[in-house]
Amino acid sequence: MNFHLRKTNGRRHYYYLELWGLVASSEKVLIGHEESGKFSRGSFLLLPPHEVYQGFLIASKSEAKRTEIKKLIETDTEFHETMKRLTYKEFCHMTVGPEIHVGGPFLLKRVTVLRYLALPDENVGPWERDLNLVASKLGLNPP
Repeated sequence: MNFHLRKTNGRRHYYYLELWGLVASSEKVLIGHEESGKFSRGSFLLLPPHEVYQGFLIASKSEAKRTEIKKLIETDTEFHETMKRLTYKEFCHMTVGPEIHVGGPFLLKRVTVLRYLALPDENVGPWERDLNLVASKLGLNPP
């Protein structure tokens, strides 16, 4: 999967580095640090049904999706360790959801995007590998 780096505005003149990439259609999902719910309001104006499980916030309207993620955290050591690396601070989270992107002049298209916030620096190599692993475990393929 190809990821793109973007700087997003934060509070008090800070910025956060964000990686994003297009994925095939999927339902809205948030996985992050257990405290990340208060930092994810850009993607989720209202947090969907959610729960904290082993230090991770898992949010999705689908009970089946939440159960799938909990099972991965519990049974797949590689997935669990990768998510711990990705959620190293309280504001770190990953979202999957629909967005409107500009596809050309006067052309708007609806796409599904995987976003990860926030990288500690602009060296994206290890973070891309981790996100690709998580995406493959969750069945999020490129479009």
